[in-house]
Amino acid sequence: MGRRGAIALLLAAATVAVFLPLRNAGFVNYDDPGYVYENPVVAQGLSPGAVAWAFGSFAKANWHPLTWLSHMLDVELFGLDPGAHHLTSVLLHALCTALVFGFFAWTTGRDGPSALVAALFALHPLHVESVAWISERKDVLSTAFFWATLCAYVAWVHRGGAGRYALVALLLAAGLMAKPMLVTLPCVLLLLDFWPLGRVQVKSSARLVVEKLPLFALVGLASVVTLAAQGAAGAVIDAPRLQVGTRLANAATGYLWYVEKLFWPSHLAVLYPHPALVGASGPGLAHVALVVAVLAGVSGIAMQQARRRPYLLFGWLWFVGMLVPVIGLVQVGQQAVADRYGYLPLVGLFVMLAWLGAEVAARGAAARAAVVVASLIALVACAAASRAQLRHWQDARSLAEHAVAVTEGNFVMHYNLAIALETEGDTEAAIVHYREAIELLPGRPDFHGRLAAALARSGRAGEAARELRRAIDVAPGEAEAYNNLAWLLATSPDPTVRDGREARRLAEEALRLGDPRDPQLLDTLSAAQAESGDFRAAQRNALRGAALARQAGDAALAAAIEERAQIYRVRRPYRDESAGDVRG
Repeated sequence: MGRRGAIALLLAAATVAVFLPLRNAGFVNYDDPGYVYENPVVAQGLSPGAVAWAFGSFAKANWHPLTWLSHMLDVELFGLDPGAHHLTSVLLHALCTALVFGFFAWTTGRDGPSALVAALFALHPLHVESVAWISERKDVLSTAFFWATLCAYVAWVHRGGAGRYALVALLLAAGLMAKPMLVTLPCVLLLLDFWPLGRVQVKSSARLVVEKLPLFALVGLASVVTLAAQGAAGAVIDAPRLQVGTRLANAATGYLWYVEKLFWPSHLAVLYPHPALVGASGPGLAHVALVVAVLAGVSGIAMQQARRRPYLLFGWLWFVGMLVPVIGLVQVGQQAVADRYGYLPLVGLFVMLAWLGAEVAARGAAARAAVVVASLIALVACAAASRAQLRHWQDARSLAEHAVAVTEGNFVMHYNLAIALETEGDTEAAIVHYREAIELLPGRPDFHGRLAAALARSGRAGEAARELRRAIDVAPGEAEAYNNLAWLLATSPDPTVRDGREARRLAEEALRLGDPRDPQLLDTLSAAQAESGDFRAAQRNALRGAALARQAGDAALAAAIEERAQIYRVRRPYRDESAGDVRG
């Protein structure tokens, strides 16, 4: 195996050991439903149709077919066992760790600092999110392709050949099809030309750029596709509160945030809401100016030391450059920063620290011992902190409760916590957090809809109706709130709430706004017609809805609607006695 093979194997084993508790973790309700267990395509495993869907879908505001295929393969092999899905991500993280070590040891000839970089990559708690979140499979998968691409590039540099260059392009394309964040990879290759490959000294900068033009074209195409996917899903936020100055301020402070978390990774959460999106004041001008001055100072020092300590400039530009796609200049999603965004960029800072440590260690035995002891303490601390962070990823409630506890204005996590509490049967606690989410971010019809459902289930149908009317007020063009309110007014066991005429009007509006062949909309209309006394129309629309549900393959819904049709046949309205629920 050799010395380097043994080191790589030891690093991979240590990685698995630290992350092994994920074997007993479950799915979370933040993105995991849409990525895996509630995705009707993924949850069926691999098939020709599923593969075609993966390559043709913009689902989850991205085009990442290889990520979809990896989830499908897990389902094919393990079903919907979340522990097995977690282990796949852990093994990919362990593979990436071994590749980090192998790459830097190969290109620099330095095993010690390369092993430290890999160990920090493996164990740093800021990397827990990328491994522990099943929906972030794209992170660990794309990173495996990233390191494979870098290795293929170095092989091409050493030995040349069109086939080896084609392999570089192919691996880059695969990485982009796992996660488009790899769009900065051609720039990383230019950094490798500077250090450790030293190609800048023997080739002109123009030539180094020209040889990578096909790769730049590839990432340009990936960028266009990604922006199209995010635009189609409405994920790109262009609110007045996110004007250029706000974005630049968030970017500057974001860089410093990642540096701070590198050295003191406390209060980590799955979501850090962007201040401007929750009405909070962002960083002041003086604070931003100070941050920019610090970043400029570090950049100046790295450039001044470029000849003597090239790894400083290499690591700093790696960190700064790889964060560009996710630093918030184009705001996608609700977050200001994210742990997962540091998964690859932090490697640049790890390189700076490891090679500085190696330089200090070379000054003598005492210095070497001090560096070794400091490194071991840091790695043990990282491992312990990562283990602690893993506890928050055991289930949806733990994840959301922790995020709410360590962040402010986190409307998304209050909402997710409410859903988790409802799933566990604690409806009253869920109602509290639904209300908190609405207070933090008014104007979300889905928030009002979920709160209304919880209120109805707790026997507070009047309050539920008021929330559904608010949902209609904030989204008058969406069918769902009309349908939900119509169902409540038509089927509630509370006689003070029922109103057949209003229910029928709302159901007809829902049908006008939505799909007239939606069996659920027809079911609601039939219930409203029955409540208003038109039993013949109710039975006719119920039977039509049942037929459409059966055509769509939803046998359970079809049977339920047919049962209601029999109730209308004997001229009785339907009562939702079991839950007093709203639809949706």
